[in-house]
Amino acid sequence: MPVDPEFGRPALVERIVRGTTESDRVRLHGAIVAALELYGRDDALREVFTPALRQIRREHGRAARDRASAAIRDQLGPGGGYHSPSS
Repeated sequence: MPVDPEFGRPALVERIVRGTTESDRVRLHGAIVAALELYGRDDALREVFTPALRQIRREHGRAARDRASAAIRDQLGPGGGYHSPSS
């Protein structure tokens, strides 16, 4: 099933970057959860979170990257496993 471009991987990367740099926790949380729900844990890590963290580090520094990384870890939960409330 095709994904609405608003929720495509590049759009979610951009939302994570903006949510982090603009201190918009709602945007950041929403993008993280959407990535996990739409792409699953492994694909979200590889195709959304890693590119977002790299971009944040490159453009905004280590502290911003650390904030985004902590938010992602919080959503992944203990042991790094995400359990969807919809499953």
